[in-house]
Amino acid sequence: MATAKQPKVILAGAAKSAAKSASPPQHGSAKPTKKQAAPPQEALLAELEAIVDNPGLWLDSPNPLFGGRTPAELIGTEDEKLVREWVGSVKHGMFS
Repeated sequence: MATAKQPKVILAGAAKSAAKSASPPQHGSAKPTKKQAAPPQEALLAELEAIVDNPGLWLDSPNPLFGGRTPAELIGTEDEKLVREWVGSVKHGMFS
């Protein structure tokens, strides 16, 4: 049975600010490329979509692994590395 695709994740708080702060490339400042790299937060969200059933809910839910903070609160801060480490651990099967 096919299931509906989850809606796109809406960033909250610091994550939303960080995603908006990425400036577009300046004309003439670099050689054009065929494919621009995704901003770091978009890449993280793509990884989450592959390992979490409902990324939006997961991002907005307090998590004891992050001291009761939501993952979305950490994105865009120096503690974002905690979320990225968790994602990497899950991707490599190193979680309990």
